[in-house]
Amino acid sequence: MNGPQECDHRQDLFAPFAGKQDCMRRLLTFTVVLILPAIAAFAQTPYPHRKPPHRNQEKAAPASPATPAAVSSPRSPLFAEPTLEQLHDALRKYRDPHDAYLSIAHLGNEESVPLLLERFRLDYGTSEPPSQAMVGFVCTQLHLVDALRSITNTDKGMYYPRWAAWWEANRSVPQHQWILNGFAEAGLHVVEPVDERFGLELIEVIGHGHDYRAFNAKRLLADVRPELRTEWVARASTSDQRFLRLGAVGILSQMDTAGHEVLLRRLAAD
Repeated sequence: MNGPQECDHRQDLFAPFAGKQDCMRRLLTFTVVLILPAIAAFAQTPYPHRKPPHRNQEKAAPASPATPAAVSSPRSPLFAEPTLEQLHDALRKYRDPHDAYLSIAHLGNEESVPLLLERFRLDYGTSEPPSQAMVGFVCTQLHLVDALRSITNTDKGMYYPRWAAWWEANRSVPQHQWILNGFAEAGLHVVEPVDERFGLELIEVIGHGHDYRAFNAKRLLADVRPELRTEWVARASTSDQRFLRLGAVGILSQMDTAGHEVLLRRLAAD
């Protein structure tokens, strides 16, 4: 008697939940019936798959007018050294050709100056502000003026009018004479061909830094007979003047050091 009664008692305990369980089963069935078609339809929808472009099919970005591919900086190993013709073409075509200014400073000649001045006029104007005015400069204007200084071996400031006046007075003079005149204006004892005194002065200019005068001093000394240049460098290396010794280092850094080991050790000891 106790066994069946206990069983019936347990059934009575769960009886209140029987109806709720049935409702839950019906609700779950109804939900599945609604959701399964939607899932099936979504699964059959084609997914737009985009393949990445093949590397060979990618188009190269057009060169920026400010830095055309033909005059990319020579410091980059990815590009060849631009020719003077390419640099002149960039000056004619593009506003603020930054890298062209950097390259033409070392390659420019008499034909480069009027192109630089025209770029100067178009991009930065023809006026000069009052001397007391506070003025800043963009780097491209600085590079343009540096190029003019290196090519002409003179400095007429940061504004167009003075450079235009210099050009009018010197346009018929060859570049080599511009370089000599620039050193004469700086107080050097200029002679042609370069003698020992002028040569030592040029070495001292090199020792003072890496400006346009140092560049043109190296240019003149490169045309001196090697044995003479070596003799002057040896004298400069033993000088009590610091800038002569520094200039000797600058010259030796561009020379074949074979046979100059004693000079190098002496300068290294300094």
